[in-house]
Amino acid sequence: MAGRIPALVALLWFSMGALAQYPEKPLNLVVPFAFGTPADLSARIAAAALQERLARTVLVDDQPGTSAFAEVAAAPADGYTLLAVAMPMALDPSRDFTAVGQITVADYVLAAHRSTAAASVAQLVASLKAEPGRYRFGSGGNGTLTHLAGELFKRAAGIDAQHVTYKQLGVAVGDLAVGRLQFMFLPTAPALPHIKSGALRPLAVTGPQRLEILKDTPTMSEAGFRDFVVRDWVGFVVRKGTPQPIIERLNAELARGLADPDYRAQLGRMGAQVATGTPRAFDALVAAEVSRWGIQKR
Repeated sequence: MAGRIPALVALLWFSMGALAQYPEKPLNLVVPFAFGTPADLSARIAAAALQERLARTVLVDDQPGTSAFAEVAAAPADGYTLLAVAMPMALDPSRDFTAVGQITVADYVLAAHRSTAAASVAQLVASLKAEPGRYRFGSGGNGTLTHLAGELFKRAAGIDAQHVTYKQLGVAVGDLAVGRLQFMFLPTAPALPHIKSGALRPLAVTGPQRLEILKDTPTMSEAGFRDFVVRDWVGFVVRKGTPQPIIERLNAELARGLADPDYRAQLGRMGAQVATGTPRAFDALVAAEVSRWGIQKR
């Protein structure tokens, strides 16, 4: 026991020293989302807040796809390389990565093209049941939340509809706006211009409460789908083995930075809300989402 005490003291000294010096150089945030998407923008806003708090540049490196995960997994475990993750790009944090913390949460909106004449979820379901397989919904790709929400809706409502997958969410939204698709679950930010123009009708939002930016639109629960809650989120992770004091520092500075009203307003205009919490809470969220959606762990 006595022999272990010096080792513990040395470890404590090293941790305190690393925290006191950190960060000494710019940080790198690797973002596996397409540029300009809601998840990318949320990550960039959080990076700006973190940069302000740490007084060190946070470089944002967009690398759509799995190469981002490989890069961060191979980086030194020193807290200088972070990875942004989002639903449904959930991963097993106990393997290559460990949580820094969640930064945002965002609800989706079920929108229908005006040609459907559906003014409510019930009316859309009635139309879908009357003509099985005729209606089409789009997504930003197989396995994305736009796809998963649509499939969940099909199962919950007992309806048949065609899924059309796109490589880019913006193209899917554009096709919905001109009537090539009839309905879709999509982030509020790209939906709002088409809702304001009258091309799309917002039928319900997928969170537990109504949104301020769509305050007259009911939740899916209010529309009769009590257990239908689909929420997007974004958070940061680092390479497993990163010293815990550094993780705690990053977590604390993210929370302080995103408490700034300006950053909160920027996220609010995108339909996102600040949702910071502990690393443990974010780990638990990721694990729950992996289990819920049956996502294959990396």
